[in-house]
Amino acid sequence: MMKYLKYVLTLLLIALAAGQTIHAKDNPDDYKVVLTLHDGTVVNGFLSGGIMGDKIKVSETFKGKTQKYKTADIESLVFPATENDDSEVVFTPMMVHDPCEIVGRNPKSPRLLMKIYETDKMIGYVSPAEDFTFTPTLHTMWGTMKYYYYIKGEKRAHAYWKIIINSKVIGLRKMLKGRLDRFPLVKEYLDHGNFDSKEFFDHPEVLMPVINEAIESGSYETEKN
Repeated sequence: MMKYLKYVLTLLLIALAAGQTIHAKDNPDDYKVVLTLHDGTVVNGFLSGGIMGDKIKVSETFKGKTQKYKTADIESLVFPATENDDSEVVFTPMMVHDPCEIVGRNPKSPRLLMKIYETDKMIGYVSPAEDFTFTPTLHTMWGTMKYYYYIKGEKRAHAYWKIIINSKVIGLRKMLKGRLDRFPLVKEYLDHGNFDSKEFFDHPEVLMPVINEAIESGSYETEKN
């Protein structure tokens, strides 16, 4: 669990870094990455900005001149172990279907996701994300996270949840059933199983084993996107 918490903190750091200026007091280790491209090129450098779009920016020196890289050209993006933490965080590109978003649900370029769960049938991913609040007098942006499932052999990882901050979710079960409607077993679990909304809010990955069970049962609709 401590390693997972480290992942979460790293993701939030990346999300909050998007569009922000790196300050002199920032720790260079927080931005250090090893970028490997499909052609075998390896870049040891520092991330500048976020990783939520179809491009990332990396500089060879901290706060140095950046180079843009398309996610379609990336094999992996690794945040290496540091003196304070011997674990590393690995992101890989995946095509995604994202019903959490109103527009751009099927981007044409892959997004960088981090694997947190895997079985013979599926992989569970998480990625940094942004959320917004708009009022006539206020525009607020904050970093958050999205959760995905990927059925091995399909074309896309499917988002099923984006953590919602500072607001309540009305009709949580209905929302999840809509995003997971291809799995009758999951819908049955949400209606009649031991689904705990508080536990889900704290750890959205608790649904991944249920999704895996549904996949293993073979009773689900094939990918439409």
